[in-house]
Amino acid sequence: MAAILVHLLMLWHAASPVSETGDGTPAVRAAVAIFNDFYRPREPERILAHHVWGVQRYEDARFAIVQATLRYQIEDEAIVEAPFCPTIAASGMIRLCLNDATRAMLLQVPRPTEIEGVRIFPGHFGGFELETHPRVSMIRFNRGMTDAVIYFQLLNEGGYARYRLVGTRWMLHGARFTSIM
Repeated sequence: MAAILVHLLMLWHAASPVSETGDGTPAVRAAVAIFNDFYRPREPERILAHHVWGVQRYEDARFAIVQATLRYQIEDEAIVEAPFCPTIAASGMIRLCLNDATRAMLLQVPRPTEIEGVRIFPGHFGGFELETHPRVSMIRFNRGMTDAVIYFQLLNEGGYARYRLVGTRWMLHGARFTSIM
Protein backbone atom coordinates (compact mmCIF):
# COMPACT_ATOMS: atom_id res chain seq x y z
CA MET A 1 0.00 0.00 0.00
CA ALA A 2 2.82 2.43 0.88
CA ALA A 3 4.46 1.98 -2.55
CA ILE A 4 1.13 2.68 -4.26
CA LEU A 5 0.66 5.90 -2.26
CA VAL A 6 4.19 7.08 -3.07
CA HIS A 7 3.54 6.33 -6.76
CA LEU A 8 0.29 8.35 -6.59
CA LEU A 9 2.16 11.23 -4.95
CA MET A 10 4.76 11.20 -7.73
CA LEU A 11 1.93 11.27 -10.32
CA TRP A 12 0.39 14.18 -8.41
CA HIS A 13 3.72 16.03 -8.58
CA ALA A 14 4.07 15.38 -12.31
CA ALA A 15 0.51 16.63 -12.93
CA SER A 16 1.11 19.93 -11.08
CA PRO A 17 2.73 22.37 -13.50
CA VAL A 18 4.53 25.32 -11.98
CA SER A 19 2.23 28.34 -11.85
CA GLU A 20 3.95 31.37 -10.33
CA THR A 21 3.35 34.13 -12.82
CA GLY A 22 -0.29 34.97 -12.12
CA ASP A 23 -1.10 38.10 -14.08
CA GLY A 24 2.61 38.93 -14.47
CA THR A 25 2.40 42.18 -12.50
CA PRO A 26 5.31 43.41 -10.37
CA ALA A 27 3.21 42.66 -7.26
CA VAL A 28 2.81 38.99 -8.23
CA ARG A 29 6.49 38.67 -9.03
CA ALA A 30 7.40 40.26 -5.68
CA ALA A 31 4.93 38.08 -3.74
CA VAL A 32 6.33 34.93 -5.37
CA ALA A 33 9.91 36.00 -4.66
CA ILE A 34 9.06 36.60 -0.99
CA PHE A 35 7.18 33.30 -0.72
CA ASN A 36 10.07 31.38 -2.29
CA ASP A 37 12.55 32.96 0.12
CA PHE A 38 10.31 32.44 3.16
CA TYR A 39 9.00 28.92 2.49
CA ARG A 40 11.56 26.56 3.99
CA PRO A 41 9.79 23.84 5.98
CA ARG A 42 13.07 22.24 7.09
CA GLU A 43 14.46 25.55 8.39
CA PRO A 44 11.85 27.04 10.76
CA GLU A 45 14.65 28.35 12.98
CA ARG A 46 15.50 30.74 10.15
CA ILE A 47 12.27 32.58 10.94
CA LEU A 48 12.54 32.42 14.73
CA ALA A 49 15.14 30.71 16.84
CA HIS A 50 12.80 29.95 19.76
CA HIS A 51 9.35 28.58 19.21
CA VAL A 52 7.07 25.73 20.21
CA TRP A 53 7.01 24.28 16.71
CA GLY A 54 10.27 22.29 16.75
CA VAL A 55 12.89 22.14 14.04
CA GLN A 56 12.54 18.45 13.19
CA ARG A 57 8.91 18.44 11.98
CA TYR A 58 9.80 17.96 8.31
CA GLU A 59 13.37 16.70 8.66
CA ASP A 60 12.70 13.36 6.94
CA ALA A 61 9.66 14.37 4.85
CA ARG A 62 10.05 13.61 1.16
CA PHE A 63 7.12 15.73 -0.04
CA ALA A 64 5.96 19.29 0.68
CA ILE A 65 2.24 19.93 0.23
CA VAL A 66 2.10 23.58 -0.81
CA GLN A 67 -0.90 25.89 -0.54
CA ALA A 68 -2.91 26.36 -3.74
CA THR A 69 -3.35 30.14 -3.60
CA LEU A 70 -1.25 33.17 -2.76
CA ARG A 71 -2.94 36.25 -1.31
CA TYR A 72 -1.36 39.68 -1.46
CA GLN A 73 -2.29 43.33 -1.13
CA ILE A 74 -0.68 46.67 -1.92
CA GLU A 75 -1.41 49.01 1.00
CA ASP A 76 -5.18 49.70 1.02
CA GLU A 77 -6.00 48.25 -2.41
CA ALA A 78 -8.15 45.15 -2.88
CA ILE A 79 -6.76 41.81 -1.75
CA VAL A 80 -5.75 39.61 -4.66
CA GLU A 81 -5.91 35.84 -4.35
CA ALA A 82 -4.06 34.10 -7.17
CA PRO A 83 -3.87 30.39 -8.02
CA PHE A 84 -0.41 29.25 -7.08
CA CYS A 85 1.88 26.26 -7.59
CA PRO A 86 5.43 27.42 -6.91
CA THR A 87 8.83 25.98 -7.51
CA ILE A 88 10.17 25.62 -4.01
CA ALA A 89 13.64 25.70 -2.54
CA ALA A 90 12.53 23.48 0.32
CA SER A 91 15.73 21.56 0.91
CA GLY A 92 15.12 18.95 -1.73
CA MET A 93 11.49 18.23 -0.92
CA ILE A 94 9.20 17.29 -3.81
CA ARG A 95 6.46 19.90 -4.33
CA LEU A 96 2.82 18.81 -4.28
CA CYS A 97 0.33 21.61 -4.97
CA LEU A 98 -2.87 21.15 -3.01
CA ASN A 99 -6.18 21.43 -4.86
CA ASP A 100 -9.73 20.29 -4.13
CA ALA A 101 -9.27 16.88 -5.77
CA THR A 102 -6.04 16.07 -3.97
CA ARG A 103 -7.44 17.40 -0.68
CA ALA A 104 -10.39 14.99 -1.04
CA MET A 105 -8.02 12.13 -1.92
CA LEU A 106 -5.83 12.74 1.14
CA LEU A 107 -8.84 12.91 3.42
CA GLN A 108 -10.05 9.52 2.11
CA VAL A 109 -6.90 7.82 3.43
CA PRO A 110 -7.86 6.17 6.75
CA ARG A 111 -4.85 7.67 8.59
CA PRO A 112 -3.41 10.53 6.49
CA THR A 113 -0.87 11.28 9.22
CA GLU A 114 0.83 7.97 8.35
CA ILE A 115 1.39 8.47 4.60
CA GLU A 116 5.04 7.64 3.96
CA GLY A 117 7.16 10.65 3.06
CA VAL A 118 4.44 13.18 3.92
CA ARG A 119 3.96 14.98 7.24
CA ILE A 120 0.31 15.73 7.98
CA PHE A 121 -0.64 16.81 11.48
CA PRO A 122 -3.95 16.75 13.35
CA GLY A 123 -5.60 20.18 13.28
CA HIS A 124 -5.90 22.19 16.46
CA PHE A 125 -9.71 22.29 16.17
CA GLY A 126 -10.16 18.89 14.50
CA GLY A 127 -9.45 17.69 10.98
CA PHE A 128 -5.94 17.80 9.58
CA GLU A 129 -3.30 20.37 8.62
CA LEU A 130 -2.64 19.06 5.11
CA GLU A 131 -0.31 21.84 3.94
CA THR A 132 3.36 21.69 4.81
CA HIS A 133 4.05 24.70 7.00
CA PRO A 134 4.86 27.54 7.16
CA ARG A 135 1.54 28.50 5.57
CA VAL A 136 1.48 32.03 4.18
CA SER A 137 -1.92 33.66 4.68
CA MET A 138 -1.15 37.10 3.21
CA ILE A 139 1.64 39.30 1.91
CA ARG A 140 1.01 43.02 2.33
CA PHE A 141 3.18 45.59 0.49
CA ASN A 142 3.65 49.29 1.07
CA ARG A 143 2.60 51.56 -1.81
CA GLY A 144 6.20 51.91 -3.07
CA MET A 145 6.68 48.11 -3.16
CA THR A 146 9.86 48.39 -1.08
CA ASP A 147 8.60 46.85 2.17
CA ALA A 148 6.35 43.88 2.84
CA VAL A 149 4.85 42.03 5.76
CA ILE A 150 4.16 38.33 5.39
CA TYR A 151 1.56 36.81 7.72
CA PHE A 152 2.12 33.14 8.40
CA GLN A 153 1.13 30.09 10.42
CA LEU A 154 3.38 27.36 11.82
CA LEU A 155 0.91 24.70 13.00
CA ASN A 156 -0.62 26.21 16.14
CA GLU A 157 1.37 29.46 16.07
CA GLY A 158 0.81 32.58 14.00
CA GLY A 159 3.02 35.53 13.28
CA TYR A 160 4.46 37.92 10.77
CA ALA A 161 7.80 38.54 9.09
CA ARG A 162 9.10 41.74 7.57
CA TYR A 163 10.78 41.88 4.18
CA ARG A 164 12.64 44.74 2.55
CA LEU A 165 13.64 45.16 -1.08
CA VAL A 166 17.44 45.52 -1.22
CA GLY A 167 18.52 46.21 -4.79
CA THR A 168 16.54 43.61 -6.71
CA ARG A 169 16.24 41.04 -3.90
CA TRP A 170 13.70 40.74 -1.09
CA MET A 171 15.49 40.23 2.25
CA LEU A 172 14.03 38.93 5.52
CA HIS A 173 14.27 41.59 8.25
CA GLY A 174 12.91 39.82 11.30
CA ALA A 175 9.88 37.82 12.34
CA ARG A 176 7.65 37.55 15.37
CA PHE A 177 5.04 35.15 16.65
CA THR A 178 1.91 36.96 17.71
CA SER A 179 -0.39 34.18 18.84
CA ILE A 180 -0.92 30.56 19.63
CA MET A 181 -3.95 29.42 17.71
